[in-house]
Amino acid sequence: MRIMANYTLTLLSEGREETRRTDSGISLLEALQGFEDFDFDAPCGGKGTCGKCKVLVDGRLSPPEEQERKLLSAASLAKGVRLACLCRIEGDVSVTPLFSSSGARIVTHHAAFSGRVDPAVRLKRIELPEPTLEDQRSDELRLREILKDGNGEGMRPLPLSLVGALTLRMREGGGVTLGYAGDTLAAVFPGDAGPGYGIAVDIGTTTVVAYLLDLASGETIKAVSGLNLQKAWGGDVISRVQAAIDYGPEPLQKAVVNQLSRMIFRLIEENEIAWEDLRGISVAGNTVMMHLFAGIDPRHIAVSPFIPSFCGLRVEASSGAFPRLPAEVPVLLLPSISGFIGADITAGILSCKIRERDQPTLLIDIGTNGEIVLGNRERIVACSTAAGPAFEGANISRGVGGIPGAVNRISLDGDRIEFTTIGGLPPIGICGSGIIDLVSILVALGIIDEGGRLLPPDELPEGLADHLREMVAEEGFRLTADKEGHDLLFTPKDVREVQLAKASVAAGIDVLLEAYGIAVEEVDGIYLAGGFGSFIDTSSAVGIGLLPPELIDHIHPAGNTAGAGAAELLLSADAFAKIQDLASGVEYVELSASLRFQELYVERMFFPSLV
Repeated sequence: MRIMANYTLTLLSEGREETRRTDSGISLLEALQGFEDFDFDAPCGGKGTCGKCKVLVDGRLSPPEEQERKLLSAASLAKGVRLACLCRIEGDVSVTPLFSSSGARIVTHHAAFSGRVDPAVRLKRIELPEPTLEDQRSDELRLREILKDGNGEGMRPLPLSLVGALTLRMREGGGVTLGYAGDTLAAVFPGDAGPGYGIAVDIGTTTVVAYLLDLASGETIKAVSGLNLQKAWGGDVISRVQAAIDYGPEPLQKAVVNQLSRMIFRLIEENEIAWEDLRGISVAGNTVMMHLFAGIDPRHIAVSPFIPSFCGLRVEASSGAFPRLPAEVPVLLLPSISGFIGADITAGILSCKIRERDQPTLLIDIGTNGEIVLGNRERIVACSTAAGPAFEGANISRGVGGIPGAVNRISLDGDRIEFTTIGGLPPIGICGSGIIDLVSILVALGIIDEGGRLLPPDELPEGLADHLREMVAEEGFRLTADKEGHDLLFTPKDVREVQLAKASVAAGIDVLLEAYGIAVEEVDGIYLAGGFGSFIDTSSAVGIGLLPPELIDHIHPAGNTAGAGAAELLLSADAFAKIQDLASGVEYVELSASLRFQELYVERMFFPSLV
């Protein structure tokens, strides 16, 4: 039973101090989730398995139990280091997170928009007759008469937020400008409104990016980004779904909406743009992220038959989606394809011009899920594979995200292993691109065999250099020591995590090729979307069997294709008109019950070097 108490919890993070009241008996992680704008990692979602929600604590907490002692050394515990999910509050507590994601390496670049700039939010200037004592009609009715001739029969009632904006603009004189998204009247702007500006948003499970667009020129003026603050509830979509079930979707919605609102304020204010010149906001993300952004419980996406609450293109009011913004503008939610193929993939298909290509092309977004698309102008098929968070470092023993100090590149120079870190800082762990490099090198050296076994010291291949032999221990491969002198150890369990993830993606590619009826040699190329695809070494990805070797010279990192597609939707009325049909026309291949996928998955578990 929870005992209510008025304890003080103080968060000390990056030069700021914030205090709130909390209750006795709740986990420290749950209490920390109550802080607004709290940047904190809990990849396993508070299950006590990843050991990464480390904090430095001063105050009264429950004593460490067996699982926490297993994940933290006695020396760390003695210094006051605790795992936030495995200790409970028993008095006043001060907390300092041990790792910061400030300076995280986030992909914001993408191909520039190259079409004709014709914004999706169309503007129509009108003059409304002034009200008089003799003319007692409402503002809405007079608008209906102008737009529909007569009394506006058949026209849907305006949202009340637009009625209010219409009245205010009318009384200012000089007419008003109506903003249409397709056939939907979505905004009321000042009478002299020009093309203005738009903001395109990509809500990723790991990162969030917002782009400021000039709707006259099509130029991207600036981008701001950050790690998705929902990560305090888990590093993958399933953890977020479980958190929404446990606590309701509201805390996760609040976290990302507040984060995005701050980004939008920054883009508008720092670039000295008037709020009344903001014309629209477009939003893309995977299906779970779109549900959480909208405050809708996503639980049914996570269980068979994996049905989302909504998928289609939507036009919403910013007063509902972003209540803190001082402007009323349309918010365009890009359409998803299925429960596991989201609006971010629809945006990627749009931005990579898959529907305009003659030859079949692959689009792959590798994250906690591996979304894979194959198609051309005639047909598009897609699937989603449960790759897990191994490629993002979440369930790797010394894995970290792309933050300063993460080992991001590992290479073999002769018989010497060399590495770099993000920012050139002392190493703190290994991020996804470094993990792929390391596994590829260990496979090439024969330290990992074709079945995925990391060989012990007494089974290493002959001819292996002595210094390499010294890096292999019974418990794993010692890459180096971190900045505190602890080994960056890559364990057999870590190898298995990578093996499972790469087999899932590779088998998904195989299934789509079979569904499409072509051989891999007939594919024109591969576009790698997102941060992971932008940073991995393609030869390493081929070296572990993640990507097909036949296409090694045709692999193209494509940057943030979700952000590019969200931007294109704002910049192109044609894209807005066609995007729902684009999403609806994709054939979704469900892998969860596919025996063929299971067969191919087993085959792809093997590493390629010795096959």
